[in-house]
Amino acid sequence: MANEEYAPTSQFPLLSLPAELTLLVVEQVEARDDLINLSLTCRRLQELAEPLIWRSLLILHGTHARRVRQAVWSRRERMDAIQQLDIFYGDEFDQDDIGLLDKNNFFCHLRKLRHLTIEGPCPNNHGGWTEGTANFPSYTRINYTQLIVDSVQSGLQGFSFTRTPDLLSMLQTLTLHGHRNAAEPFTLGGASAIFLHPTLRKLTISCSDFDGPWTIDDIEPGTLKTTPLESLTLIECNIYLSLLEIALRLPKALRELSLNERKYVWEGCRPDHSRPRTDSPDFITLLAYQASSLQRITHNSEPLQGGTEIAVGRPLPNAYLNADQIEALSTFTALTDLEISVTSVLTHLPRYSTSLTNLRLNDSDATVGFHMTPISLRLHGLYRRIFHTTCETCTASNLPNIDLVLSLPGRPSIELEEHFCAANPDCLHNRRCVYWLAAVLKARKRRFRIFVEEFINHSNLRYIPPYMYGEEPPVETCVYNSDDLWTFANRRTYADDREELDPFLKAVCAPGVDNLVRVEKTTNVCILILRTMTGP
Repeated sequence: MANEEYAPTSQFPLLSLPAELTLLVVEQVEARDDLINLSLTCRRLQELAEPLIWRSLLILHGTHARRVRQAVWSRRERMDAIQQLDIFYGDEFDQDDIGLLDKNNFFCHLRKLRHLTIEGPCPNNHGGWTEGTANFPSYTRINYTQLIVDSVQSGLQGFSFTRTPDLLSMLQTLTLHGHRNAAEPFTLGGASAIFLHPTLRKLTISCSDFDGPWTIDDIEPGTLKTTPLESLTLIECNIYLSLLEIALRLPKALRELSLNERKYVWEGCRPDHSRPRTDSPDFITLLAYQASSLQRITHNSEPLQGGTEIAVGRPLPNAYLNADQIEALSTFTALTDLEISVTSVLTHLPRYSTSLTNLRLNDSDATVGFHMTPISLRLHGLYRRIFHTTCETCTASNLPNIDLVLSLPGRPSIELEEHFCAANPDCLHNRRCVYWLAAVLKARKRRFRIFVEEFINHSNLRYIPPYMYGEEPPVETCVYNSDDLWTFANRRTYADDREELDPFLKAVCAPGVDNLVRVEKTTNVCILILRTMTGP
């Protein structure tokens, strides 16, 4: 190895620069292997390159964990360099060695750690989920519950935590995809103390019963609306309102909220239907605690049973929702994006915020495993939902862009042909619904699109959420866009449907009709047609 003490600096111009300029040059090296090679040239460049090498760390198996632990203990300054740590491992490797990354001998010394991801084995590793069964022989070897409890001050009445200095003290992002332990794999438990963390801004949790040992009455009043959390995502969780209330009342200004109830359940992780969850109207009440700051809301509710029609599109009776709940989302002054499954309780609200720009509806809660609601019933429910939205807001200037996302786990191209492009009455009905919906939005200078979601990979594998390291998530393909009104999946349908379009053409496209009258005529005709198709 070359050594700077014995090398003339004239032969190494980089070493002749001041340390600040040399560091700027080294920071332009992006590839990790190049940084490692650079660090091997001399001691000075090693000192500059090593913090960049160790800034982001990926651990894929137990042997790797053991080597990392040895390396950081051999040079303690490497611990201070680690800012991002991603631990991804399946069950085919030496899992127990992952446990070497414990609190006292590892995490306590990562004083500048800002981003932490822990992923353990999940149903995608074991199979069985498509038949409604799964085996979970593995669990997360890292005791993240203890890490979390020891990294926060109490903030709870009657509970005392002993905070460990420097433990996760600069943490900004935390992602937990893994089962807690062998005895209670799905229990979040004491890890729910994470909502008291003083620096955390983004939190993602999956595959858990979103519940804890505390209620809102245990929270010290002075702690409410004080934490910096800005983004909360729950994936494949049984979400109970007792902990969700804490999660929504502690942050100063939550901006993004994504709540995805469990769709794939087995013994040990079935929801307790006797307790309030996000299908309750009280969920709407809790959202209001962040009404002034939420910009994006995603809610995917618990799935329907196979063959059940999606009965949405009409407001719930007033006896079911109180006055504040009925008007709740209309008061969300910052809300621009809303994505919901068609059985979400949020579909029953008669009005949305005037700030809403994009509304996305999906039918994922009707397409779980092989127990699928027929697409004809799903489309009917989706049309009724959108019809309800457009009827309530069609005279207002704030009608949002609307995207419809269909889950077609079979062969999407064939299913699209069967349900949209074929020359039969059912396909004609589906296309006609789309024409009128698109016309309402297009007349208001808004957009209507239809997407299909499918898995595209060489092994023809399907995965379930959360999509983890090495797993390809499904891809969305746009098959209809109101900008090209008469085209479905690259097939022109105008000639086939012209006779059906005559009422629309006569009312909207007559010569001499100015734009304002055109908008009014489009709206009135579409509402009339939609009422005929979807029922009162």
